[in-house]
Amino acid sequence: MLRKSIVIGAATLALGLTSCGGGMPSTMCECMEIQVEMMEKTMDLEMDDTEGREKVQEEYKKENEACEKLGKAFQDKNKDLSSEEKQAAQEKELDGCDAMEKMEKLYEKQMEGMKK
Repeated sequence: MLRKSIVIGAATLALGLTSCGGGMPSTMCECMEIQVEMMEKTMDLEMDDTEGREKVQEEYKKENEACEKLGKAFQDKNKDLSSEEKQAAQEKELDGCDAMEKMEKLYEKQMEGMKK
């Protein structure tokens, strides 16, 4: 449960760092799919490879902007909810999203790599 909360928190943070529009992601799940793609592309980069990470960020700039708008709209819509209610709303929004499971696995793999 804690791991799921961490991944959802990371997804929410990622939504705040990304964007959506015409032909762009239009759901939190689609934004999560974009985050999975980006994470897959950066998994093998060294932590201090800022140039490589910036290149991936630039490649997904428009998608990230669209997801940022979605994240802002979600936050505005749920601004009066408690933390628990916000988390429940996020979980409901991402229910059935295959990218969540992929993100959890990538997150675990990344954490294992940091332990080495």
